[in-house]
Amino acid sequence: MKKIVYLLIASLFMVSAATAQTSDSLNAIEQQQEMLRQEQLRLQAKQDSLKREQDRIVAEKAKIQQQQQSIAQPVTPTPVTQQEHYNHTVIAIHPLLAGIGQVDLSIEQRISKTSSLYLEGVYHDFNLRENSTAAVFMSGEWVAYTGYRAELQYRYYVLPEERALYKLYVAPLFYFKQDEITRGEGIQYYNNNGQRRQFQYYNQYLAQALGAGANLGYQIQFLQHLTFDMNVGATYVIPLNGKTISDITNLPLVNPYKEGMLLRMNLSLGFAF
Repeated sequence: MKKIVYLLIASLFMVSAATAQTSDSLNAIEQQQEMLRQEQLRLQAKQDSLKREQDRIVAEKAKIQQQQQSIAQPVTPTPVTQQEHYNHTVIAIHPLLAGIGQVDLSIEQRISKTSSLYLEGVYHDFNLRENSTAAVFMSGEWVAYTGYRAELQYRYYVLPEERALYKLYVAPLFYFKQDEITRGEGIQYYNNNGQRRQFQYYNQYLAQALGAGANLGYQIQFLQHLTFDMNVGATYVIPLNGKTISDITNLPLVNPYKEGMLLRMNLSLGFAF
């Protein structure tokens, strides 16, 4: 009986020892597995880092190759387009009334891409005698106009594709004029040289007036520096010496000193620079 008890006790000790040994083995295995997992994670991180470095190197090589190719290719020079020459000033003469004693000069200065200032100075000495064309409208009279006119215009070149000093423009204007006017009346007599007029008396007046209005014109440039300008317009005349003098000095056809609207036209030839 005692032997059986001893055998049972010995068996229990052996089972306990085997169980303890098995538990220790399992813990060791779990520790080894955890160590392996951590090592795998470190290896994966290193692989990811190496992959990123490889991608960076490949991108850098591609960039260097592109730069080398661009350097190796011949550079085609950009064609230089010749810019159109723009003039800024026009000095012009106005020959329309030069044949009957008028000197008319003007200067036009560009002030922006599509606008300019225009200044005109006129001196005239008109002697309308019986042998002139105007004598048809002046039976029995002789009138002389000697004086000047100063005129200022602001010219705006109206269409988008145009520029100052070139093509179609509108021009508000203002001017001052003054004349010494002599008017004579007389009778006709004959001598050996033919028919002549003898004036019995003369009247002299000083006439002044202001005018304001607008022109519509077109200026072209040719041969790079020459210009031709043609314009028409209308102005309202305000006599400064009163209506009495302007009526006394009236020309039967056109009275430039009577209050009211006057039509106008002008031509000019100029030099642009």
